[in-house]
Amino acid sequence: MGRRKQNSSPVMKAPSIVLPDTLDRNELKQIIVDAVLEIDKARESKRLEEGKQRETEWHKNIGYYDYSTEKRWIKRWFFTFFNRIKIFFTLMFLRKKKIKGDAATVSLLKTFLSLCLKAVQYTLLLIAIISIVAIFYSPQGNKLPLNTAIPMALITFIFSRLFRMASIEVENINDRSYIFNLFACVTALISIVIAVIAIVK
Repeated sequence: MGRRKQNSSPVMKAPSIVLPDTLDRNELKQIIVDAVLEIDKARESKRLEEGKQRETEWHKNIGYYDYSTEKRWIKRWFFTFFNRIKIFFTLMFLRKKKIKGDAATVSLLKTFLSLCLKAVQYTLLLIAIISIVAIFYSPQGNKLPLNTAIPMALITFIFSRLFRMASIEVENINDRSYIFNLFACVTALISIVIAVIAIVK
């Protein structure tokens, strides 16, 4: 057997970095921290950009169009309604090769979260309206006093507006990890509420 051929490629040496004598430890530490933050920022920006590209491709595959910029609300509602119907039938017969990534899963989670928040929004709004109506009318004749009805209506109305904002924000979230964490929190909260109701009954 012949001798094993030795690797004649030269050994790469790490370049020597000479730091100025005036650079102290705190300045060096700050430079390293800034560099790490810049790398993290670039990675996050790239991840968000890739997420937007996947979402754009998914919207194109299912025929989604955004009519939120339409000025007339009737036209906006009409086009949005029929576009959602079209998307529904498209999703049922969507080709396998067009199903990529986790866009459908994220869309379902976002829809579920948005519906939960909207349900709380309209429930609180209904309580606010009932509180105002109870000042003037009550089926049993026990009208709600002003010092109770006004604060209750005001507080529930404010929280209703906050939940409305939250539902809109959920629809605009592109961070998948945040959506999954938020979904876990909401489902845990719903489970706690159901358990409390079961115990009370």
